[in-house]
Amino acid sequence: MGSTAEQHEKMVDDGNGQTDADQQPSAAAPCAPGNAKPSVDHGPEILPDMEHFVWLMRKVRNVTLIRRLLKVEGIVVPEDVAKKLDKAKGILPPTVRKQLFPLIAAASMTTRRRLERIAERVFLLDDEYGKEAVLSLLEDRDSRDATVLSDHGDRHGRALYLYLEQEYPEKEHPQARFDHAERVQVMNRQTKSEEFSNHYRGPKGLTPHLDESVKHALMARVLELYPNAPDEVPVIEHFTRTGSASASHDDENGDDAAARVVLDIITITFNGA
Repeated sequence: MGSTAEQHEKMVDDGNGQTDADQQPSAAAPCAPGNAKPSVDHGPEILPDMEHFVWLMRKVRNVTLIRRLLKVEGIVVPEDVAKKLDKAKGILPPTVRKQLFPLIAAASMTTRRRLERIAERVFLLDDEYGKEAVLSLLEDRDSRDATVLSDHGDRHGRALYLYLEQEYPEKEHPQARFDHAERVQVMNRQTKSEEFSNHYRGPKGLTPHLDESVKHALMARVLELYPNAPDEVPVIEHFTRTGSASASHDDENGDDAAARVVLDIITITFNGA
């Protein structure tokens, strides 16, 4: 029986970007007129248990980060494939990805599981709140951060960069910024999602103040909404945090900046919860 890599060798291109599967049209899944052709990187066939890793390789535009991830995880890339990686601009072409995937398939189960877990964590940051969290932790004044920020629209690459800087730092004092981004994502969702916040917008230039009358009014309203709230006197506190008005969805245009605003957060705590 051949090795895992050998089993997938037939799915790797012959240098011209073609395989037998590519040359034979599929009668089972024809492409509708006007629709894009399905991906030919054979990710699901080669790595059926690594859905998020395949997704990440299809999304990240910063090829340098992909090479760095593979290197720290002990994946040896042959010279001919490395040259194609060096020439790639933006998202890796399918013909290059289907040469990388068999290398991953031949790795140990421990390595494959770790790569899938990394990709899954990046995937979980792939919403407007996670994107904003990652951006908030990158500094223009840091030359390494600035390089990543200059690749507009690559939110997946930015998240992967924070992970690599945290777990495989190339400088002496690593910071747990990826872990922090995951926590900030939760805070962003709580302060900006309609499910968690009323998003009341008051007059500009005014700062809310919590005097006794305001606290009394807040308590009356809360007890209307939650009649079964504990009887003890709650703690009402006022916090502020600098954030963005909204997270941008316009990745393709490189619109990563949103208006900076001061968020006033009023918390009402019963029994420390």
